[in-house]
Amino acid sequence: MAQSRGLRAACVLNQSKGAVVQPPLSFSPQGLAIKTSAAKYSPAGSQARFFYPGRGYDLFVTMTAMAALLVLSLPVLAEPRGGTVVDGAAAISQVGAATNINQSSNRAIINWQGFSVGANETVNFYQPGASSVTLNRVIGNEASVINGAINANGQVFIVNSAGVLFGGGSQINVGGLVASTLDISNQDFMAGNYTFSGTSNASVINQGRIRAHSGGYVALLGKTVSNEGVISARLGTVAMAAGEKMTLNFGGNSLLDVTIDKGTLNALVENKRAIRANGGQVIMTAKAADQLLSAQVNNTGIVQARTVGALRGGTTSSGNVRVGKIKILAEGGRVNISGRLDASAPRGGNGGFIETSGAKVKIADGAVITTKAAAGRSGTWLIDPTDFNIVAGSGALTGSGIGAATLANNLANGNVMIATVAGGTENGDINVNAAVSWQADTILTLNAHNNININEAITATGNAAGLTLNAGNNININNAVSFSGANATLVMNYGGYNGTSVLTPAAGTDCNIRTRASYSGTVLDDNGIPVAKQDTSGGVYGSITFSNSANANGLTINGQAYTLIHSMAQLPAISGVSGYFALAQDLNSSGTYTAAVITSLDGTFTGLGHTISNLTIAEPLPAPVIPIPTGLIGTVQSGSVIRDIGLLNVNVTAYSRVGGLVGENLGGAINGAYVTGSVSGAITVGGLVGFNGSDLTGRGGVISSSYSAAAVSGSANYDAFQYIGGLVGWNTGANSKITASHATGSVAWPGASPTSNTDIGGLAGRNLNGTIANSYATGNITVNDGAGNVGGLVGFGGGATGIISYSFATGNVTGGLMNVGGLMGQNLAGGRITGSYATGNITAGKNDSVSQNFGGLVGLNSGGASTITDSFANGNVTVNGGNYAGGLVGNNSGTISGSTANGNVNGSPISDAMGGLVGNNSGTITGSRSNGDVTGQTAGGLVGSNSGTINNSTANGSVNSRTGGGQDIAHTNTGTVTNSTYRDVKAEQRAEAERLEAERIEAARVEAARVEAARVEAARIEAARLEAARVETARVEAAARAAFQSEAARTGSTVANTDPSLSSAAPPATAAPIKATRDAADNEAVDAGFKQVEQQASSEDERRENERKAAAARAAAAAAAAHRASVQRANANRAGGGSGGGYGATIRSIDVDGQRFNLEGGGGSNNSGAPASGGAQ
Repeated sequence: MAQSRGLRAACVLNQSKGAVVQPPLSFSPQGLAIKTSAAKYSPAGSQARFFYPGRGYDLFVTMTAMAALLVLSLPVLAEPRGGTVVDGAAAISQVGAATNINQSSNRAIINWQGFSVGANETVNFYQPGASSVTLNRVIGNEASVINGAINANGQVFIVNSAGVLFGGGSQINVGGLVASTLDISNQDFMAGNYTFSGTSNASVINQGRIRAHSGGYVALLGKTVSNEGVISARLGTVAMAAGEKMTLNFGGNSLLDVTIDKGTLNALVENKRAIRANGGQVIMTAKAADQLLSAQVNNTGIVQARTVGALRGGTTSSGNVRVGKIKILAEGGRVNISGRLDASAPRGGNGGFIETSGAKVKIADGAVITTKAAAGRSGTWLIDPTDFNIVAGSGALTGSGIGAATLANNLANGNVMIATVAGGTENGDINVNAAVSWQADTILTLNAHNNININEAITATGNAAGLTLNAGNNININNAVSFSGANATLVMNYGGYNGTSVLTPAAGTDCNIRTRASYSGTVLDDNGIPVAKQDTSGGVYGSITFSNSANANGLTINGQAYTLIHSMAQLPAISGVSGYFALAQDLNSSGTYTAAVITSLDGTFTGLGHTISNLTIAEPLPAPVIPIPTGLIGTVQSGSVIRDIGLLNVNVTAYSRVGGLVGENLGGAINGAYVTGSVSGAITVGGLVGFNGSDLTGRGGVISSSYSAAAVSGSANYDAFQYIGGLVGWNTGANSKITASHATGSVAWPGASPTSNTDIGGLAGRNLNGTIANSYATGNITVNDGAGNVGGLVGFGGGATGIISYSFATGNVTGGLMNVGGLMGQNLAGGRITGSYATGNITAGKNDSVSQNFGGLVGLNSGGASTITDSFANGNVTVNGGNYAGGLVGNNSGTISGSTANGNVNGSPISDAMGGLVGNNSGTITGSRSNGDVTGQTAGGLVGSNSGTINNSTANGSVNSRTGGGQDIAHTNTGTVTNSTYRDVKAEQRAEAERLEAERIEAARVEAARVEAARVEAARIEAARLEAARVETARVEAAARAAFQSEAARTGSTVANTDPSLSSAAPPATAAPIKATRDAADNEAVDAGFKQVEQQASSEDERRENERKAAAARAAAAAAAAHRASVQRANANRAGGGSGGGYGATIRSIDVDGQRFNLEGGGGSNNSGAPASGGAQ
């Protein structure tokens, strides 16, 4: 300290002389720098810059810590200096290490050249009262570095565009503190308008301890604001804000609030250590100046604002306590939360409120957020992003989200609310993509601007646990949601929720529980053709379960409370009662009912995705005089609703208006329901609903997204007016509709007596003036030969408002006397069929005068207003007897356009008017075609008999008319045919196939002949070559023998083997040269044998062969010459009297072409060139 005090004296002296001493540490717009003079601080002077706030947060984190260390290590004094009071009244004095500001006005402004406080220095503000404020503005270009103490009984503002750093040793004790790199005008300050603005890139950093008096505040403002120390303001406010322009607002409760009027690029607020404002509030907020989510607010430390008792008996809205509040906000940016946020009430009172809000909000795994109350009600943690995901773990998240385990753990600490807004490319959805389970009596609230998607299970086991789902659009329950507490609650609002319950949701919105029925009906493929919707659930379906039977009223939907049903015994009690009822869990029926379980429904009954299994109803005989509707529910009254329920393995038998689920629906709505098992009856029988019609006001019954897999059968005891369908027996009325539904069960009628109005269909027996859209049937239809009006989808229908659109049937239809079709038996006048088809085969008719009208799509299309448009049939039509059969329509008096028949039509030997498209046409056919073959007594390519109009149509199949003719559009034509053609395309295709086959056979024959000729020629050439070789070899061998014998005779010499070691039977000593001569001769013979063949080769091969022959000839000549020389030497030796000479001498070796052959050693050669040992020289 001696050195420090010496420096202080130098500073005071220089100031008295008007000199300005540069402090050792300063912030500037360019960065944090150490600045020293050459004379006092270093040998040659230095300036070391190392922090650039605008160049990245990672660098920022490291450099601020380094700055703190450097500040603490410099042994200098940096007290406030150059202070000038520019408004208000105040006196500045310095006593030792203390700087005192005595303020006599309530507000004062002091401009300083520098405002820093050394490690052992103190600045004291003496103000008139706690409401007094002193603005300390630094006008010199140097940062404020506070390593000492600042004390004030009132409020202190430190404004420095070069930055403010509270070092690790700093101690701030004030009524209120503002530290800002943003400026405020004198006028605004003196008027109490606390609006700050500026574009400084410098930072405000706290690494020390800042404490505001009870009820006071601490506000750190700038572009980058960081707390690495401890800040406290009991019953007050701690605010950290980043932006370019902001306003401090003081409320009536003395708490401070911050409004950021203008954002800034790369705004950053972060807390790394501890902030406490028990009984008060903590605000951490930043606002971006762009659309790049550049603002960030990060917490890795502890933020605490616990509930405390109020002073002097003061009260709040929560009672005689002050609850805490924590707000962490990034407008146009990201909020990253780890560490701990604490607004709990551990010593009484209710828990507080925590908000984490931003365009993106990411909660780290293990983060602790608590509003738990030990004795009162827990508070709420609000998460407020755009889209939000609950996932298995947040580590891989790039957007907003929280790990399911972290959410569950924090639900033990208080209520959690997630609320989304739309922004950018995100719609404001909330997606539960990982299972969430908690045990506490807390509430999870999901408020979505758009949709809530529950894709994984949610389980709440607390006795009073709750889940609230509020969606501006849809709530989609795609997995199990379950509660086990007696007082557990589920509140759902959809279709326009704006903070209050919505009793009338927006059109097209719903709470959708995914069940097996969710995949009912058809969708259009890429070609616009309806196909069955595929179940993509993977066997995972949604449901809502309240397993505690004591929980009777835990469900509320759009403001309506539901009565929960926990047993079969409770169902009859809702008969005739107006209200809202829900199946709380799966039920299993036992025993046999003799009538409907619920006689009449006059309200809403939702299964919540649950099922009732093994329902058995058997109406006793004899049949009642007045038919009683029978099913789980007998009658559904107008305006009532049944939804999201399944009946498994039902067995229902009754007389009239019989359905597995509902006997009759009089203007109610059924959605998301399904039935399996069997249903049978005499009149108006359907797998799901017996009768679906209108009330007295014309309000129609509506069935949507439902299906039946039940086997449905009529009674053999009742022949007329059966109306039997796989889904619905009878659908009638202009406003009665079946949409997006299907039936897969078989439909049968065993009746025997002939009748024309049985009305049996795979989906609906009768659809009179009703609508069927985007629906299908796949079950086979089997009826007695006496049935009439039988169809794969509908038996009888049409009428002025009767519609079938974008629907299909694939089942086979077997039996029937008249009006039998793959899709529809009879389409009554005015009925419309659009974009629909049938693929099943039709086998019907009998040898009866009234047996007629069989079509691949429709049996009878009757009346001028009946239309079939853009439809087709693929099945074959086989008529066992009767007339009028067509690939599409048996008998047409309506209009057919843009439609096609692809199946074959096969009439019996007595069947008249068979056609590829229509059997008998008295109506209009336009732009249609047939592709199948036609066979019958009288048959035509497109139409068997035509008295109507045919235009722009074609027939492409073969025709076999037993009476002859028919190779045309119509066999019999008394009507009009224009721009229409007949082609036996199949015959043309057969002819073309035959032509191609003949060409193939001929080509194969020619190729086989060529191959055989080539083989014969090759064999001939090979035989000639072998024969030539044999002849030449014999000639050469003979010539060689003759030459040798001639030579031997000329010389008169005898070559004998005189080697005593060899037996007399050994070959003569001349064997080697003889062998060499023979080898040469053999080579010449082989070469000559190939000569004839080789003449066909190239000139190069011929040249090489000649060279080889010449070499062989030279070798033979050399051998002969060597032999003659040997004889001459032998004669010379004999004449000279040399020993061993004369003819009796032994020839030991022969030299041929420089190579010596040792005859004594068996004729082996000696290539060394040396004479053989002991041999003749």
